Parts: sequence; structure tokens; C-alpha cells
Amino acid sequence: MHYAYAVTQPESLPAVYEGGQKLADAITGYLVWLQTLGEVEEPRGIVFHDFDSATTVFSTHILPAWTDDALIHIDPLVGVWRRIYLSALTEWLSPSITRVFICISRCVSYIGMKCV
Repeated sequence: MHYAYAVTQPESLPAVYEGGQKLADAITGYLVWLQTLGEVEEPRGIVFHDFDSATTVFSTHILPAWTDDALIHIDPLVGVWRRIYLSALTEWLSPSITRVFICISRCVSYIGMKCV
């Protein structure tokens, strides 16, 4: 599988690269497990984006992740996904419940980073 990186802000490349490497490692482990269940057709590659590259340059999707015929496109940064998730929640949740979800998402991020 091939990996590529697309960013609109050069200063975001190190973070996207690091996040992409962590995600690629996790995906590789997941692929090995899937192959124990049966035949798996890998995508040609994954393009790791920063948020703007994913939502304005390569696509107009509101979420920075999608697939096409041969590629997976994704923003690998947990903080971006946390903001998306919390922005959806804050529209209808009370401040105290929102704080609970923020705490949970930080714990999950911490555990996830330790596991990857």
C-alpha cells in the first residue's frame, strides 16, 4: 500500500505525517487480523490530509475522510475529529454534559495513542 500526504499549510506537515504513520501502523495490524478471516483487497493507497486539504482542495465534503475507487483520504489528527464530534454535540448538550464528553474523548485519545 502506498502513502501520500497533502497539506495546505506547510507547517502542518509534521503533525499530519506523524498522525498518518500512527494510523498506518494501526491499519497494518488491522489488515493482518482481517486476513485471518478471509481474503482482503487492500486499497492502492491512503492520502493523509490536513483539514483544509481534505475539505476544500481535494473535496468539498464536510468531513475530512472519504474513499474513492482506489484510495482512502483521511485527516489523521485526533484533535480534528474531536472538534468535529464536540461541535456536533455542543449544539444540543448542556455545558456539564459537554465537559463529560470532552473528558472521555481526551481519555480515549490518550489510551489510543498508547496502544498505537
